[in-house]
Amino acid sequence: MIVSAFHGELGHKLRYHVPWAYALGPGHTVEIEAGDEALYPLAESYKIVPRAPDDTRRTPLRTKGREVFFTPEPHVRQGIRADVVICPRSRNYGSSKNWPHWKALESISGVFAAGAPDSSADVDCPRAWDYARFLDASIEAMRSARLVIATANGLSVLAMLCGVPLLLITHRGLVAPGPQISSAGAILKTSYGPIPFDRFYRPTNHRGVPIHMVDAWADPGLVIQRATELLKVAA
Repeated sequence: MIVSAFHGELGHKLRYHVPWAYALGPGHTVEIEAGDEALYPLAESYKIVPRAPDDTRRTPLRTKGREVFFTPEPHVRQGIRADVVICPRSRNYGSSKNWPHWKALESISGVFAAGAPDSSADVDCPRAWDYARFLDASIEAMRSARLVIATANGLSVLAMLCGVPLLLITHRGLVAPGPQISSAGAILKTSYGPIPFDRFYRPTNHRGVPIHMVDAWADPGLVIQRATELLKVAA
């Protein structure tokens, strides 16, 4: 059996396609974009397909049948250790979800930025996209970290699968300020809704790690303060 590649957003891939493919068990050929082996560890073989451009990654998927969640490990280790992982999303699609203050978090000791080269903001700390295998780098950093700081995006779902406590930056309890904007700049919706705990976070939080929220879209100092508090508790 050949399992077709999924080219949608990372959050949908992690929430639906990855656990569904895992539940199929071993013995299959899985089509993947280069570097995604860690998400399909039971594959018998891989067929590499072209990576979809970032702003075309909007195909949702609702797989049917049993889902099994697992803790991903890097397919090829990159020699990374991190204390705190940040997830500096930067995309044209849904651009109002791009938190503008990631550079302020560079002052946190042991910080590492997870993400892909085509969907991440420029920061000056060590970065996953400086590695050819940026997904492996992101996973390895998360697996060693004590805290992941993110907005509600695909990397925050990856943090749940990796079993690391998550600090979610929100706007008045919502995913982000509005409006929701297409990659071409058109307004799709006037506002965002609340964090999708039931659809994304509770199902993927199979290790029962804490999810903290900080209402600090315009206040990076409050994010640093809350992160410092959580790290002291985890020490």
